[in-house]
Formats: sequence, C-alpha cells, structure tokens
Amino acid sequence: IDDAKVQKIREQMVEPPHLREQRLVEQYGIQQAAANVIVSERKFADLFEEVAKEVDPKLAAMWFRTKLKKVLNYMKLSAADIKFTPKQLITLLQMIQHHKVTPEQGELVLRELVKKPADPKELVQRLGLERIEWEDLELAVKEAIRRNQKAVKDYLAGRKEALNFIAGKVMELTGGRADPREILKLLRAELLKKS
Repeated sequence: IDDAKVQKIREQMVEPPHLREQRLVEQYGIQQAAANVIVSERKFADLFEEVAKEVDPKLAAMWFRTKLKKVLNYMKLSAADIKFTPKQLITLLQMIQHHKVTPEQGELVLRELVKKPADPKELVQRLGLERIEWEDLELAVKEAIRRNQKAVKDYLAGRKEALNFIAGKVMELTGGRADPREILKLLRAELLKKS
C-alpha cells in the first residue's frame, strides 16, 4: 500500500471520542466536563465544532453542555434528531453573546428552535422577547421603587432580600424582557441615592 492510500484511509477514519474530547479541550480551551458531554454523540460534536468557529467556544460549550443537552433530554431527542441548522444556533448564540437577548430568553428561543426550526430573530419577535431599551428599564426601576416604598425601606434597613422583591416588580413592569443582572445593577444605583 502506498503512502497516498494510507493517508486517504486515515482521513476517512472517524476520530475516537476520547481523542476528540482531548482535542476539543486543547483546541477550544473548554472544560473537560463540557467536552465529555459534547463528544457523547458524534453529530453533537460535529455541530459544536461548526458553531465554535463563529461563536465564543466557551459560550458554545456551556450552552451545549447545559441548555441544549437539557432541552434535548427533556424532549427525549438525540443529536441525530436535531432539525435546526448550525447557522440558526450560531445566530441565537451570537444574540446572547452580544446581549440582544438574555440567557433565560435564549433558552426559551432554543426550546422553540428544537421544536420547530426557524430564524431565531423571528422567534424572539414572535415570543415578544425583544430586549427592553435602557431608558425604558430606568423608568421601570424608578416606578417599581415609587410603588414599593415598604420594600425600599426594608432594603435600606439592611434586609437584602427586599432587593429581589423590587427586582421582581421591575420584571413585571417590563413583561420579563429585561436582564435580571441589569435590573439589580440599576436598582442598587437608584437605592444608593436614597441611602
């Protein structure tokens, strides 16, 4: 057998999962545990590698290990059952990476994507998950503070859990479209002015 034929055979061989797992850790800088889940199914690993070319590999690995695997398991599906395109998943993860949707909203979109593949941007609109504008969030925070003076007094008196109560009221006012981390940041800033 000549060298060219040997090389062709090598190229056609499938990379063993344990070697692929190690390569993913080294090549993409992801955690071993994530790589282990990713290589559990060949199609899953192939999809990850396509996505990781376009999105932060660590973000992609976290989503593959936790969110995507959870959604597939809940729906009793395997990677072979995935109908959405790599581009659709890339678009969703880029929206999360660029803070167009929160991770929580992203998970809702992912569920829809698994059920019935569509453009993630259209799914965000259809589900009413467009991010709230910063100015609108500021207004909602001020309104929640105005309406919940007892919770404000409790927070200023040292009851830190009151902050979560007020944050919940902001979420109600924004229809769940605000990032909880941004709400807490704004709330702390506004309440600091009152102390």
